Order: sequence, then C-alpha cells, then structure tokens
Amino acid sequence: MASYMYNPSQKVTDILSKFFEFDPSELELGIWSGDLQLKNVKLRQEAIHPLLNRKANKPHTNPLKKAPLHMKLVSGTVGNMRIRIPWKRLVWGQGAVQLEIS
Repeated sequence: MASYMYNPSQKVTDILSKFFEFDPSELELGIWSGDLQLKNVKLRQEAIHPLLNRKANKPHTNPLKKAPLHMKLVSGTVGNMRIRIPWKRLVWGQGAVQLEIS
C-alpha cells in the first residue's frame, strides 16, 4: 500500500484492471494529465458476475417471494471510458474523480 503513495497512477491502474481488460501503457499516457480515455474496453466477466448476482447469492427464506434471477455476463464492452482526475485539487481534498462511460 505504501507504494501507492509514491505512484498513484499504479493505484488507478490496479483498480481499473479489476473490472476492465486494457493495456496499462495506454492508461499511463493520460493519467498524469488528469484526463484519460480508453476506447472499446472489455469487461472482466469474473469481476462483473458478483455485482450482477448480489441478491441471488443470499439465501432465499421467504417462500412467497420469487427467487432473484441469476445472471451471467457472456461478454461486454464499454465503447468509450473517460476519467478525469484533478490531481492538484485532490491533494487538498477539494476535488472529485469523474468517470464517463458510454
């Protein structure tokens, strides 16, 4: 965790790589400018599956209610992902990271 203090771009890369498949070198190009963009990013099935099935994984105890659907991501792609990171403002605790997905 201490390594992130000196390399916050690595932390951003690690977080995004849990959910998306991409070339980390693409991310490094824009991360320090505070405005990065990735196109046609594939979703990681193993990361999305638990998010889709949160209620389905809990025990179903009420027989009068319908059981939640079990969903499976076969494949998924985000056409355009843009992330804005105002580094100077974040240092002072006054900024917010913006994520646009289309």
